[in-house]
Amino acid sequence: TTRISWPAMSQPLVAAGSLVWNGEVVKFETQIDDTAGIASGNSSNIKLTVEANPVTASLSGLASIAADLAIDGELTMNSPSLRALTRWIGSEMPPGPGFGALKLDTHVTVGGHKISLSKSKLTLDGNKAEGAVTIRNDKETGYIQATLALADLNLNPYLAGSGTNPETGSGNAGSSGQGETWSTDPYDFSPLRFIDADLRISANKIIAGELDLGSGALTANLQQGRLATELVEIQAYQGHISGTVVINARGSIPSMTAKLNVSEANLGPLLEHVAGFNKLKGIGNLGVDLAASGASQLEIFQSLSGLVDLQVTNGRIIGVDVANILKSYQEKRLDSLLLGAGGETAFDFLESAFAIEKGVARNDNLVVQAPTFRVTGNGVADIVGRTLDYRLEAALIGPADNTDATPS
Repeated sequence: TTRISWPAMSQPLVAAGSLVWNGEVVKFETQIDDTAGIASGNSSNIKLTVEANPVTASLSGLASIAADLAIDGELTMNSPSLRALTRWIGSEMPPGPGFGALKLDTHVTVGGHKISLSKSKLTLDGNKAEGAVTIRNDKETGYIQATLALADLNLNPYLAGSGTNPETGSGNAGSSGQGETWSTDPYDFSPLRFIDADLRISANKIIAGELDLGSGALTANLQQGRLATELVEIQAYQGHISGTVVINARGSIPSMTAKLNVSEANLGPLLEHVAGFNKLKGIGNLGVDLAASGASQLEIFQSLSGLVDLQVTNGRIIGVDVANILKSYQEKRLDSLLLGAGGETAFDFLESAFAIEKGVARNDNLVVQAPTFRVTGNGVADIVGRTLDYRLEAALIGPADNTDATPS
């Protein structure tokens, strides 16, 4: 039903009513100040409000329909679920986490196949941002360009949930049921082909699980299934993280690369939060240059190749007292060797580099240096097979010790 009030050609036209569209009742009210002008190709001030379960919105500004629809005005919009909203208007998003509640206050211009949002205040999944957004739909795949600034960027809504298996990353898969094997369940890369995007995002604080991240910026360029992300000097663990991550799902076999640098960071909590490893403490640098391909966890680790480089200064190894073990061995106090277990080993620096080829990491240059001892190591870690073949050699080097002790 619709009610129309139009006293005269020179008066505003006001219409209000309701209709059913795509299964939802839509209540609307609109006012066109210059109906004759709109009809003859000129512009007119308009007001429009829409209320439905998927969205409520209000628009006021200038509009014309001379060639294509053109709008220049102020827009306010609220939706309990962006996913449900896009589904309602006929564009189903790929399954995945995030993209819930949306709130938008912006200046909007519409012309041709482009929608521009400027001076925008946007809240999505609890993240509050300000900036500009451009949306185009003149190609088979849509395109979004955005520059946004946030106080806090919370990535947690996009890291788990909504049908994604936290173990495999697959939207429809479970774990293999064996904790000692890598999953063969395929990852779903279809979201990378849903839309093209060019995003520039900065934040005063970044929240991602337990990670301790401060201010930083990132760019994300998504084109035809290839996502290139650059991390720009993100503050983390009293240091900085920078680098690039690329996921390419254009071909039949997805590929990915990661080139990351962690500088002057507190590596103890970083390694614990990222890898669950809590046996190494200290300030250090970590370099990662890796490449892989495959559609599953197993295929990715089977193809994993590259370099990992680690340097740590003024650190500690938790769970063993190397100096005490070496001293007991040198003095032939074999009954005291176990006293070193459960303690800590302080060192001046640790250096190591791993060369990885097809899931097998090789290292031949581990050095742990302390005032009273030196440890070197080399060996092989089979990432796919979860096996380790590694040899350590240690020696006391303190000025009061004239004889090396080299248990291994």
